[in-house]
Amino acid sequence: MKFIVIKETLESSYSHYHFELPLPFKHSLLSDIGIYQENVANLECQAERMLNFGRELNVCELWFARLFKALGCYDRYHEMVRKVFEWRERNLGAEHIETILVFEDLFNSLLKTGKLVDMEITARLWINTSERLYGNEDLHTFRAYVSLASSLVRLQRYEEAESIYNTKLKSYESIFGSGIWPVLLAKHNQALNLQRVGKLKEATELFRESLDIQHRTYGEKDPRWFFTACCLADVLAEQDLWEESESLMSVVFEGRKKLLGITHVDTLNTAAQLAIILIHRNQMNEAEELSRYVMQQRQHVLGPEHPHTVVSEREYAFTLENNHKYREAEAVYRDVINRNVKMWGVEHEDTLHTLKSLIYMLWSQRKYNDCEDTYRSILGDWETDLQETTTLERASVLSELASVYLSQEKYGETELILGRILDIQKHSLGTQDTPILSTLRNLGYCYRFQSKYHEAEEVDRISLLKKEKIYGLDGKETVWSVINLALDLEYQE
Repeated sequence: MKFIVIKETLESSYSHYHFELPLPFKHSLLSDIGIYQENVANLECQAERMLNFGRELNVCELWFARLFKALGCYDRYHEMVRKVFEWRERNLGAEHIETILVFEDLFNSLLKTGKLVDMEITARLWINTSERLYGNEDLHTFRAYVSLASSLVRLQRYEEAESIYNTKLKSYESIFGSGIWPVLLAKHNQALNLQRVGKLKEATELFRESLDIQHRTYGEKDPRWFFTACCLADVLAEQDLWEESESLMSVVFEGRKKLLGITHVDTLNTAAQLAIILIHRNQMNEAEELSRYVMQQRQHVLGPEHPHTVVSEREYAFTLENNHKYREAEAVYRDVINRNVKMWGVEHEDTLHTLKSLIYMLWSQRKYNDCEDTYRSILGDWETDLQETTTLERASVLSELASVYLSQEKYGETELILGRILDIQKHSLGTQDTPILSTLRNLGYCYRFQSKYHEAEEVDRISLLKKEKIYGLDGKETVWSVINLALDLEYQE
């Protein structure tokens, strides 16, 4: 397994050479990792600077940090980047160009390790420093603003992110033009934000616009075009436009195979996305075969502990679940959860996401006791956990447990859990409406099933106002809220 050997060699090289990486090993490592050509060029540039400056600017440390990132060793990546940043800040000054250049790596390392609050703090510090040194119209400052918007999206503060995109993107597009990559990346991220808040048509239009510009600027064989095309296929799938989504994703898959090779990280990512689309196209056997192939390739190339490998195993479990192979799917889900806990702990978003998927599958089979036992084995008793839960990720797992109790007509427990989730969402999200909608819907059901029609009416009216704002008067979700509200009023007569 190349990546296991590379990882061990990298650790050994770091321990023994510290600032001297043998160049033949460097070239071999970069070719095996399979990074984009432009990123390889960037790393080569860093290596040249390492030879010129050496220990003086900690360039070698930063170069090693990026290799750890490529290997999926995100904690080590963050640790090394932080040390580089602190060293430069202490020895060169906070406003030295070499210190500022580390901000992007520091931000990315926080993203990879799930430190979302620190991401926002770092982005704001980056903005303040760049504005002081370069002014409001410099590309460094723009990249800092794009990073801040990305951190706000991850924190589900969508309106704040949209405000940044609307003001800064238009301004910088007029300065630099629409064809440079930082502007296109910001446009891409804005489309993702629109997708997350349910504005799917607007997101689709923005992705198409971005793809058209990229096609004219870089051509269809450019890795960046594939990147945006994947996202467009995803948003098309969310609108149930499965045929167009499959067609576009297949183009990306074949293109990446030719350009990057079948075992390249991005080619395998595309294959995984295509497998999900095939599930919805009811091509279950093809989806399972493709998902299994992705998992096996990642295990072979990246090693069993690489984050991409673990994600592919979760996706394979999802494919087995949709092919009604529940026993096999459950075994894979549980194995992934156990390894996630071992590698990252119970609070990591990947651990909680997989746990949520397993509980949902057990709930769909009406294995309610297994749902509760599974939750308890990872997070403890829900009564205790209810008061300790403060994050949205943990609240999302609790929401699955609430569905379990609702299905068993345990309305008291359901009402208690949903009430707590709603408090967490209001505190964490403020005026952001979309993530709260499912909680309001389930709480309305809970009240209605208990004949608490006045309480149900109050919740459904709030939900209706939010859905009208997000989806419009004719949106499918809005119509369902109107029906629920009509039932509340009818039962009160």
